[in-house]
Amino acid sequence: NYLQNQRFLAILPYFIFPVLFWAALRFGPHGASGAMLVLSAFTIGGTLIERGPFALTAQTINEQTIAVQAFLGVSAISAYLAAAIFAERKEAERALRESEERMRSTLINSPVIFTQFDREGKIIYQNRNTRSSKPATDETNLFEGISAETQVELSDAIVKTFETSLSQQIEVGSTDEIGNTFWYDVRFGPIMAAGEVSSVTMIAIDITDRKRAEAALRLSEERYSLAARGANDGIWDWDLETNRVYYSQRWKQLLGYIDSTISVSPDEWLGRIHPEDVKYVREDIATYLRGSIPQLISEHRIMHRNGSYRWFLVRGVAVNMEGGTRSRLA
Repeated sequence: NYLQNQRFLAILPYFIFPVLFWAALRFGPHGASGAMLVLSAFTIGGTLIERGPFALTAQTINEQTIAVQAFLGVSAISAYLAAAIFAERKEAERALRESEERMRSTLINSPVIFTQFDREGKIIYQNRNTRSSKPATDETNLFEGISAETQVELSDAIVKTFETSLSQQIEVGSTDEIGNTFWYDVRFGPIMAAGEVSSVTMIAIDITDRKRAEAALRLSEERYSLAARGANDGIWDWDLETNRVYYSQRWKQLLGYIDSTISVSPDEWLGRIHPEDVKYVREDIATYLRGSIPQLISEHRIMHRNGSYRWFLVRGVAVNMEGGTRSRLA
């Protein structure tokens, strides 16, 4: 019994370690320091008045001193290691919170619509809906203003992403209360967990301005084409930066050619000019591009496909870039 009591007394001080760890993890270095101060005071004080496990197990003052020093050393090292772990964990948690806050702020204020779905098709998170810049709520309707056909297309893309683990991309239109149509480039991507798709993200980018610009460009090109055909003139458009020329179908027909036989080289025009006229035509072009004359006007002969020369009246104006550099001549 005496030996058992002695062994118990020898290990009894180390039962304080859980308390030290708790203080260090709960309150950090300050908690560890406070706990060590209290522990040191009780350990040293109890030993000096011959109380406590060290006074009872050690036979001499030197043995007691060595035992106390070893115990306090091990305790201090353990406590400060726990405090260091605590500080590192707290720093990691702080960095994670800051990262999450940055991501949340970025998503809320981003012009991009971000949505995350689970396998049941329920919305896990959405930064905003298609009509408002406000954060989405539980009542947010992802398919608000979208036709039934497009809703099916979106649902199919979500399902396909889950099934194939591959990204999908579609373009969809949405109409607001007053009839304005907005277009979105919608991309779906899988989020993997344990080797399978756990959820799907949807990123919708507003491409309305691009769609409207494309529609306006098509309309402008259609009008231009109608005007060119109606005027019965050959149209040419010389890109001075790339040194490529667009020749209209009528321009080619006037020289007896079809589309496939004329390239985009300026030589298709300049190389067919009569040898007696080519020098003056090039001088006229250079003079106009220098800004010495308000418009390019030139009458010269161009070789027809049958080998004969025919007279043409050529007019052109330039388009200036910023800084006054001429970029196109047509």
